[in-house]
Amino acid sequence: MEKIILDSGFFFGMGFFETIKIVNGKPILLKEHLNRINNSLSYFNIDQVVLENEIFDFIDKNDKKSYALKISVSDENKIITTREDPYNHIIEEKIKLNFATTLRNSTSPMVYHKSFNYMDNILEKRRAKERGFFEPIFLNENGYIAEGAVSNIFFIKNEKLFTPKISVGILNGVMRDFFIKHFDVEEVFIKPEDLIDFDSGFITNSLMGYVEFDSLGDFNFKRNSLAKEFDKRLMDLGFIR
Repeated sequence: MEKIILDSGFFFGMGFFETIKIVNGKPILLKEHLNRINNSLSYFNIDQVVLENEIFDFIDKNDKKSYALKISVSDENKIITTREDPYNHIIEEKIKLNFATTLRNSTSPMVYHKSFNYMDNILEKRRAKERGFFEPIFLNENGYIAEGAVSNIFFIKNEKLFTPKISVGILNGVMRDFFIKHFDVEEVFIKPEDLIDFDSGFITNSLMGYVEFDSLGDFNFKRNSLAKEFDKRLMDLGFIR
């Protein structure tokens, strides 16, 4: 077990983490993950940096080939751990999403960084699961759709992608950024009543890649026609679903 030093990360949640998908010993989108956590550490004046060689050294010493790797960093700690990848298979069941009861606060700097302050996400995820939903989706204080507990959300209309603007109070996911760079995506303000305008939808994160959903609240969606292109782009990364 890693030794944890009792610092502001332990006592006050002042720390940051990244979860990286490892496939056959290869970290997917490693540079993007490290850029994000290092930018957060710098922004909050935490004198730590995570280097690529640290991650590759850990991977080389690990007997496992495919798993989820987590980096957790605070003032006095830099901890790397592993767990089984919960998305190491294609999800075939009907995917239902609901709206979270907690609101995202777009004025808080914390929502734009992947910090140890993750309790809202965990509690809403548990509540959603207990009610038979795959993922809860947060609205912000102005009623705009923001993000999921562990995901970003996209909608599709006529093969064009739409996703909430960062400014509504969301973490810019590494996989979200990947989709924006490789597909025709418009960042917009979306309220629940706007969902009637969209045909399809999916959520993303670094472990799942993407998962299409069948419903969000009272709105139903069909499966999209771009899935093969999504799969091809992910396979080019070495990503396996």
